[in-house]
Amino acid sequence: MTDGRTLVLPGELPPMTSYNSTGVGASISYPETWAVTDIADNEVSVIAARDPANPTFFGVTVWLATTGTDNDIFQLFQLYLDAVKADSPDLTADPRESFTVAGRPGWINPYHYTNKDGQAIRGSLAGVLTADKKYTFIVVIEANADDWDRQLPLFNVMLDRMTITRTD
Repeated sequence: MTDGRTLVLPGELPPMTSYNSTGVGASISYPETWAVTDIADNEVSVIAARDPANPTFFGVTVWLATTGTDNDIFQLFQLYLDAVKADSPDLTADPRESFTVAGRPGWINPYHYTNKDGQAIRGSLAGVLTADKKYTFIVVIEANADDWDRQLPLFNVMLDRMTITRTD
């Protein structure tokens, strides 16, 4: 006897592809038409998929955890929000909430602002610690505010399909 569950997400997804970054230690799934960037050196490790037609992107960074607690996630959220606020003083962040990231319990922190081009942007920071609590993964997702709700099913699939492969 077998048992199974299927979750049908609203809307249609574009054709997707995946990319595994050994530098970041994560694998992401993203629309085929998007461009991917993978940067890893001694200072930063980032993998990002960006829609070349607009400011929509999905980026993942990894950081060495300093406390091994959710406070690591919260501090990195605040660093990012402070950097955005320096360029966009109208930044407003909603309260963070518990959220599943890459199949693990984590956090999400929605926000919105107006970019330098005058476009209203909505975004969310998602964060999770590795099982051994040595690393913190932060996901940055942004899109035009007018396009956010339409893109939300895609972003949720991207978060669900993200895998953490870092083992060192």
